[in-house]
Amino acid sequence: GLTPECERIYTTNLLLELFHEDDYEEVEVNGEKYTLTDAFADADIPAGYSKTTVSLDGEDRQMVANESGAVTLGYLKDAEGTGDFFLYNTENATFSPYEEVSISDTTSIIVLSDTSNVKLPKQYKEAKLTLNEKEFPVWQDSSKEDTYVIYAMNNNGETGYYQYDPSENTYQRVEISSDDEDRAWCKTS
Repeated sequence: GLTPECERIYTTNLLLELFHEDDYEEVEVNGEKYTLTDAFADADIPAGYSKTTVSLDGEDRQMVANESGAVTLGYLKDAEGTGDFFLYNTENATFSPYEEVSISDTTSIIVLSDTSNVKLPKQYKEAKLTLNEKEFPVWQDSSKEDTYVIYAMNNNGETGYYQYDPSENTYQRVEISSDDEDRAWCKTS
């Protein structure tokens, strides 16, 4: 038998180990604090996704990935304990709101919040679009105010621009070159 003092230390260490096992990772998304957790039900996993293990800060974390493996989602809980899947960027280990839109029988797109790679001509003005209570950046061509351009990624992980028509709720891939690319040839060093 253990002395009462030893038993107390043993129990404390056991509790600390248990707590450490369930270590939560705190992350920030758009200024809001969330907690990354492995505690999500199979029923919560979006269609076309399955569980995967991702190494984050040296820890193996449960996340989900789509069939091609190009899209990874992590389950985050807000301060109230409400959980949802967020898009996980494997390159810089950040999370952003996740909204997937089916545009055909075989293709869906994920609207992206990260605008660092967006290079559009000057007539496109940034605006906000709310999809299922999540806000995303969009752009409007001043000459076509009834449609938006969104920056999105398809199920294979390819990013690009899509024209969104809210009146018909349709999305169509579009090629748009930025002003800088058009004028690149006439720049002098």
